[in-house]
Amino acid sequence: MSLRNPLLLGLSLVAIGIWFNLVGYSGAFSAYGSLDAAFEDTRFAFYVGRVVIAACLMLMPAFFERSVFPLTIVMTLIMAFGTLSLALSFNQTLVPPIVLGAGASLFLGISYMWVDAALYVRIAQSVEAPLVVPAIIGAQIAEQLLGAVFGSLALGGVQLLICCAAPLLPLAVLLCVKPQRPSGVQTKPLEGAARTHFLALIAVAGVAVLAMGAMSSVGTWGATRPDYDSERLGASLWFNLLSCSFAVVCSLSLRHSDNKPISYRFQIPFLLISCSLVISLYANTLLSSGTLFVDALMTGVEYFSHILFWVMIVQAMQQLEGSPYRPAGVGMLAYSIFSLLWISSIEANSDLAIFVLISLICGLVFIVSVHPRLLYEKSTPAMADSDELNEYAVEGDRTIPVEANSIGLSLMLARRCALLAQEYGLTKREAEVLNLLAQGRTKTSICQLLTISEGTVRTHTAHIFHKLDINSQQELVAIVYGSDVEDWSRELA
Repeated sequence: MSLRNPLLLGLSLVAIGIWFNLVGYSGAFSAYGSLDAAFEDTRFAFYVGRVVIAACLMLMPAFFERSVFPLTIVMTLIMAFGTLSLALSFNQTLVPPIVLGAGASLFLGISYMWVDAALYVRIAQSVEAPLVVPAIIGAQIAEQLLGAVFGSLALGGVQLLICCAAPLLPLAVLLCVKPQRPSGVQTKPLEGAARTHFLALIAVAGVAVLAMGAMSSVGTWGATRPDYDSERLGASLWFNLLSCSFAVVCSLSLRHSDNKPISYRFQIPFLLISCSLVISLYANTLLSSGTLFVDALMTGVEYFSHILFWVMIVQAMQQLEGSPYRPAGVGMLAYSIFSLLWISSIEANSDLAIFVLISLICGLVFIVSVHPRLLYEKSTPAMADSDELNEYAVEGDRTIPVEANSIGLSLMLARRCALLAQEYGLTKREAEVLNLLAQGRTKTSICQLLTISEGTVRTHTAHIFHKLDINSQQELVAIVYGSDVEDWSRELA
């Protein structure tokens, strides 16, 4: 298993992450705009650019697939020159500062989102499945730790130089790492209700990323990060190490997630995020000041929300039919639209912000607690096979063997007995006895369950044997389970 591709692509993600953190949070860019209060308005243009490119990725994915090579060159160069233009926009007189600053931010939003999406598409196309989650976790952790170092130690001019040079690494990697189908990826794509549910989960994850960022000490893009303080480098590194540790622990919930049915693949991660939002709401509204542990926990879950978001998108790229850019567009569009709404109206109204966050928490809990089958299955067939009765899978999802299902196995047995009762003319009580006999129940236990005498059970059993033309319970089991009698009997035992 080669480590070259995940290492190169991981380093590229780190470079783009450092760029994002320094441009969005460091003192270098806020210092360049300190002469004009309108500099803060440029972040609106940044999110508008993200909305535009995300919508294009979702609606026109085939175009991006055909144009990867020229777009790689154009978008990375736009990032480099746009970064310089943003930094200098309020310190020049050739162009109205707000025009140059907003224009630079708009194109930075477009180029940043495209480069990010392109890197994750390449991960989905060229990294072995077991290495995808570790590569994304490693990139996220390195990005945060190095961002704290550069944000605290580097001077404004050095930070600007780092940001202008950062896009060159993704440029080189995207041009040299060629797409190749990694092994271990599911061959049959998810479709139908499973596909719909997966894309809906990705959109919800995008909203959750922004919510966690807004509630943690990281904040939204354009805010001040307390861990980017040159006078508190030691404390900043300790804080980030603690936060990254929480993120790694949370990421353990993603182990082998690509092999699980979509119906419960991300239940634990979403539960972690919803619980963290509750804690964050409590800490921000009821506590006079946050504690180091609580702040680090919230920031760690915020880092984890990014990991979850991109792991989900990469898995969708590998497991859904069509262009890999579409799942990225779905998630990015939800994230970007909610971000724009947050900074434009929600952020300034504390009551509205609390209402929105509580609604999001309820939505996440709903996703965790309500099984997708209830959302998509409008009716249940009178008789079904093992795939239709699989308790973990919705339509179009992978299934697991019926013997591993408890509810599915019970439902199948009940329906099979109901079918046999109808076919052989059994009474309602005889059908109930048939079901219990097929489960391997003794006559004594059947008496207790149905509250009838043992003589009545013997009478019903004799009638069942006569109507089915059999002489023993073993023959009855053989009729109910068919060719799989031995395996099913072993499971029931």
